[in-house]
Amino acid sequence: PVDDFDGDLVGAMASYYKLFALGLGDDTEFTAWVEPYEFFWTKKMGTTNSAPVFDRSVDPPLFLGVVANDVHMDAFEQVLGENAQSSTMLQRFIR
Repeated sequence: PVDDFDGDLVGAMASYYKLFALGLGDDTEFTAWVEPYEFFWTKKMGTTNSAPVFDRSVDPPLFLGVVANDVHMDAFEQVLGENAQSSTMLQRFIR
């Protein structure tokens, strides 16, 4: 839960979208990753990554929204051969 969240989800998300609409997030390589957390339904550890989506056929680019993906950490463990809780694995995402 967010401490300063007043229950206005639309308003809270609009502020997030404004960040990208103002051009602060128009980097074509930008991807956000969240710290691993326990997924509610599966009770498995996972993370979410997201990126802004722009219509770049117009000038200035038009912000369309955000695309996001949830990934279980065990998938990373299988591919990278490390414990999902290790700082070494987490450092791979920061670089």
